[in-house]
Amino acid sequence: MKQEIRKISLAKRDLLSLEQREEKSRRIMQQLYQSPLYRQAKQIFSYFEMRSEVITSPFLAQALSEGKTVALPVSLPERQMYFVPIQSFAELKTGRFGVKEPPHTPEKAILPQAGDLFIVPGSVFDRSCHRFGYGGGYYDTYLEQKHGFHTIGIGFHCQLSETPLPIEAHDLILESIITESEWIWRDSK
Repeated sequence: MKQEIRKISLAKRDLLSLEQREEKSRRIMQQLYQSPLYRQAKQIFSYFEMRSEVITSPFLAQALSEGKTVALPVSLPERQMYFVPIQSFAELKTGRFGVKEPPHTPEKAILPQAGDLFIVPGSVFDRSCHRFGYGGGYYDTYLEQKHGFHTIGIGFHCQLSETPLPIEAHDLILESIITESEWIWRDSK
C-alpha cells in the first residue's frame, strides 16, 4: 500500500518540468525564508536536492551567506545518519543513494537544538502533517528521539494527499508542511 502511494506521488512529481520545479521551489522556500522561524533559527538542517525534489540549494546558499549554520545529512547503513555543517557546496560528494553529502566526518556532527529548522524531504504528505519518505526510514529513525526544534516537510502540491495516509506507529509526524501554495500546520496555527 505504502509503496503504491509513494509510486503514484513520485510519478506526479516527476511530471513537473525543470522550470516548474524551479518556480514552485522558489515559492516554497520563499515562504520559509520570510518566516519568523527562519529569522530566529541559528542552524538549518536540510537536504541537498536530487532528482525531482524541491530545490533547496538557493535557500541554503542564502542561509550560509547570512551566517547561519547549514548542516546536511550523511547516510550510513541500517537507517543511521548524522548531520555535518558545511561551508560551501564545493565540499559535497555523491554518497549513498546518489545523494550529495558532506565528507564523512562523524566527529564534526551536530545535533538540532531548540529553535532550529529541520527541513524534511518526502515522497508524499497529508494534511495531518504525516509523511512517507522513500522507504528507507532514515528520517523516522533519526528524529524518533529528538525534539524541541521545528520539523518542516517540503513538497510540491502534487505530493499532498487529500486523504489521510495509512501511517504506522514509527512514521514521522511533522510540525508543518510547506507546498508552493500553502503552509499547513499540525496544530492548526
